[in-house]
Amino acid sequence: MPTHDPTTPSTTAWPAPTQPAEALFSETYRTNHWGSPESVSGPGSEMRQTEAARAALTSVLARYPIRTVTDAGCGDVNWIRHVDGFDRLDAYLGLDVVPDLVQLNQERHGSERISFRQADLSRDDIPTADLVIARDCLVHLTHHEVLAFLDRVAASRSTYLLATTYVGEAENRDTTDTQWRPLNLQAAPFHLPEPVEYFDTDFTDGGRHHPGNGLGLWAIDQLSSRTI
Repeated sequence: MPTHDPTTPSTTAWPAPTQPAEALFSETYRTNHWGSPESVSGPGSEMRQTEAARAALTSVLARYPIRTVTDAGCGDVNWIRHVDGFDRLDAYLGLDVVPDLVQLNQERHGSERISFRQADLSRDDIPTADLVIARDCLVHLTHHEVLAFLDRVAASRSTYLLATTYVGEAENRDTTDTQWRPLNLQAAPFHLPEPVEYFDTDFTDGGRHHPGNGLGLWAIDQLSSRTI
């Protein structure tokens, strides 16, 4: 099976989204669509739901040479600020498509080493970092957008990607208008190889259990060698 050339877009087989991500996610933010009293990013960003994710990221920061992080789809950074090791990073950059949320994050949490930037993950370049995080954001993007994001991460000259993946999903279905669905990044059409490490991060929100939810850690050079 051929490997993917990162200089060639891998999105051509999938239709582009019909509405801009900024408009869709801004409406979700403005109306607190997910209804969480703790986080405008939804129940999956609440402290009680992110215990396993925080433990996974703590482990990665402790065992890998990571001093800089780009957090793709950072939301309101409700949980990541409490990860052990976060305050020892040289630089953290949070990317989000919602301009009002980016501005609020910068006002509340911005510092010499913590900054935020508006970015569309499928259209804008991903800044270079030791670790790119994509937790629970790709599940809201279309296949076209996820493939474009992976291409941009592969081109970013970053070192590692830590991303949500549902390893039990044999087949990925596409989505529209930010509707959530589970994604297995090792299945078609993404075809990521076996991760360097996998962390089980099962959680339950609103009475809905998310079995098979995990975080996979990939070396970025694995992304450019994925099969298509």
